[in-house]
Amino acid sequence: MLETFFEEHSIQYFQLTKKETWKLQQKWRETFSKIIKEKKGKWIYGDYNWHTFSFDFAIHKLGARAIELYKNVSSKEYYVLSEKDDNLGYKCCSKTLHDLSAFGDYYVFPEDMEWTMAFTHEQSIGLGPYFALKQWQ
Repeated sequence: MLETFFEEHSIQYFQLTKKETWKLQQKWRETFSKIIKEKKGKWIYGDYNWHTFSFDFAIHKLGARAIELYKNVSSKEYYVLSEKDDNLGYKCCSKTLHDLSAFGDYYVFPEDMEWTMAFTHEQSIGLGPYFALKQWQ
């Protein structure tokens, strides 16, 4: 389903290996969830990585403001990781960043982790999407 979206929007992509995906997940957590680790002794609070934002462990922007900031960052190459499937990740290349809200729990970020966008399955009740900069942490 997400791959069809990529193709329909001229997004070049390739699927990452499980090892590549795991390394990127850990790098993301070390960047955006370090306060959870310090306070709770683990990288994830609750069931989702994006709880780092919904429980205010990490500085972020929410909702329409998050989408606005996300659409204004420039990144031709970026990663998309699934929250539901720890083994599913993509390296993508496109001229613009796209709203992935319709797909539920996905994280988008560049290799340097300067920013991230977390789309969630709970956006209809105000939990997401979340945008954060590394420098805010």
